[in-house]
Amino acid sequence: MVRVTVTKKGAERLRVIHPKGGAGHLWVFNNEIKAVEGNYSNGDIVYVADGKNRFIGKGYINDNSKIIIRLLSFRDEEIDKGLFRKRIEDALSYRLSLGCHPSQAEDGSFRVVFSEGDLLPGLIVDKYENALCIQILTLGMEKWKEDIVDILKGVFNPETIVERSDVDVRKKEGLQPKKGFLS
Repeated sequence: MVRVTVTKKGAERLRVIHPKGGAGHLWVFNNEIKAVEGNYSNGDIVYVADGKNRFIGKGYINDNSKIIIRLLSFRDEEIDKGLFRKRIEDALSYRLSLGCHPSQAEDGSFRVVFSEGDLLPGLIVDKYENALCIQILTLGMEKWKEDIVDILKGVFNPETIVERSDVDVRKKEGLQPKKGFLS
């Protein structure tokens, strides 16, 4: 796995306590990169460390963006479909714990995934009764779209899933805006 070393200032910012556990800030800016060991393609998962070679987290990289890395985990764990499933299920559980009646999980309308707020940077999922609308803002999340749609089908069994990734910020990630039916 590609190893990215961040500057001292970047490491300090990333280690601020995060309200959902783990370290802190999820973004590494392009001016906080000290060294990159190995070859990568934009959207790949990378290992992030400080100048003393201590693990900080894992995330996806995109050198087309000023936010070059978006962290997905502050643990040295596998970034896979299981991690995405757990994060989506945790986000749903959290929304329901805020006072939503459990029946709203089936027929209610609310935002299920709040991107960085649910440790899924670049992904927004809204539920409108038995339909889901997803917005993918980053190349790293775009690479996981098929798995995300599969997870959403399993968790919600929606009648339809619509994509509304038709925002200009995608161009900064090297992506074209998209919208349409996914399922």
